[in-house]
Order: sequence, then structure tokens, then C-alpha cells
Amino acid sequence: QMLVAGDNFGRLGLFNVTQAMASLGDQKTSRSRRIIQACSGPIYSLLSVGEYLVSGSSTGIKAWRWSDLQRVCHQEHADLPDVAWSLDSPSKLHSGSIVNNLAVCPASSKLFSCGNDRLVHVWDIETGTCERSLEGHKEEVLSVCSRSTVGHCVSGCKGGAVKLWDVRSENACTNTLTPSATQSSSVGSGSVNWVNCVSVDETDSWLVCGGSTPLSLYHLRSLQPAVSFPTPGECVQDVIFDGDTIISVGSSSAIHHWYLTGREKKSVGSATSSSLFSLAMCGSGDKQIISAAGNSCSIDIFASFCFHGMSFTLG
Repeated sequence: QMLVAGDNFGRLGLFNVTQAMASLGDQKTSRSRRIIQACSGPIYSLLSVGEYLVSGSSTGIKAWRWSDLQRVCHQEHADLPDVAWSLDSPSKLHSGSIVNNLAVCPASSKLFSCGNDRLVHVWDIETGTCERSLEGHKEEVLSVCSRSTVGHCVSGCKGGAVKLWDVRSENACTNTLTPSATQSSSVGSGSVNWVNCVSVDETDSWLVCGGSTPLSLYHLRSLQPAVSFPTPGECVQDVIFDGDTIISVGSSSAIHHWYLTGREKKSVGSATSSSLFSLAMCGSGDKQIISAAGNSCSIDIFASFCFHGMSFTLG
């Protein structure tokens, strides 16, 4: 029904997707219905967690009720919603902690966050407490994702390491992968290696990660690299699984759709951005909608992977 986007000015833009798609034949662009000033700095991550929309930024973690956001989006003169709850970083290692990424465990009330304090924090959403902070990364942690197994997550950092965690065990880090050890950088020789994005499929069989090195697929049972996807000269910024295929974006206008074999299924170009930072997907089949956002104030909306439906503009 609606889409929410965050920008580098700390604003949340609310868009009525249902209304916009209904008028698809009449217009190709749509502006945000309402704007909420969520924080004073950039918003780095947005995540839907049950009845809440959760944001990660330079001012910590905040949540709004979807019902309040929908009311504001549909009623032009409705009062802007209050923050439902917020979480402050427990880290004492960094005075200006930034939340780079968020993930939720679908089978529990656990929320994972990561940032420039080099830690992965495990939160209990129901109590609002930080249950544990996972140590092991030597550089800023840029990405985190949950696994279908309760208490398990994966994180990637600026130093190029990917860590697998079991928060229930005393020694939480179960394995460390280093994609850069088997691949050269996609963005030039002498570049620092980093991992911008990690994602695990629904069956908990495959892990895909990317950043300065090419997009890499690992088999989680053997922890062996299976496929390296050809993305020369492109820094991978975000990646998601779509069933038995993978969708990725990076430092170009291309949105790539991959088979797990490494062969590219399709590629389409953004109509609004020369570099893409994030992907989101909802629905399936004929009702699937994919959004891609990057270095412009607009968001590309695809009614299917091949068909660019329209663009949303925050402002």
C-alpha cells in the first residue's frame, strides 16, 4: 500500500503506492505525500518489523507504527506521528555511533544492528534491551542479515571480512570468510577491500556478499565459494535473493538479475540514478514490485523486473 524512503537529510518520504500504480497510464512520476523529519543526520537503513517501520541512522534506532504512517499518508492534514520507540547504541568504543544496517530474525523478537563501533548488537524488541554485542570485526561493520535458524546472523565489514554468528553460543563467531582472499578488487588495484552487503536465501543454503570485490556466492554448509558474478569496475552496494535468483545493484545505473550459476538473467537501467544504493521487493509473480534508490532524490519503481513503472520523488 505504501513505500517509505529515507535520505541523507534525515527525512522520511511517504508514498501511496496503490494510488500511484492505479494512475500509471496517466503519469510517470509521483511526489511523496508527506515528509517526516526523522533525525538530524543521514538515514542509512530502513526495515519493516511487524507493525513497525524501524530506521537506523547517526542518531540511533527509531521506530514508527505502520498504522500511524498509513494514516498520515492517506490524510493530508493529519498530524505527523510520534516515534513509537527508540534504542540508543550501548557501545562505549565510539562516541558518535552510526547504525549502518538492520536485520530482524523472522522467528523471534531479535533485531540485529551494526555500525562504526565495529560491533553487531543483538536487541530484544519487546523489552528494548541490548542482549549482546558481538565482537570480532576489526573495522566498521557495514552490513548484517539474519538467517532462518534462530539466533544466527551474518555480517560484513570495511576490512573485507564476512562473519557468521550464533548468538546463543559463548564463542558467538562460528566462521570467518574473506572474499578478497580469492578475488581481486572490482574497483581498481590497490583498493581497500570492504563488504557492503550480505544476504542469505530462505532455505539457509546460500550466502551472497559483495562490495569492492565481485559479488560472491557461498554454499553455507561447506562454506566454500561457489560462484563469482561478473561485475567488473562496479562496487556492489546491495543484494537480495528473489527465489532461486539474485538481484544486485552497485556503482552504476544497472540493476542485475542473476541465476545462481553466475549467468546474468537480465539487466535493466535506472531511469533516475547513475549509482544505486538500495533495493527493496514485495509481492510475487505478476504483483511483484521492485524499488531501487541511489544518488538522486528519486526512486525507480518496477511493476516487474523488465517494466519500469514510474519514479517516486522525495520532496
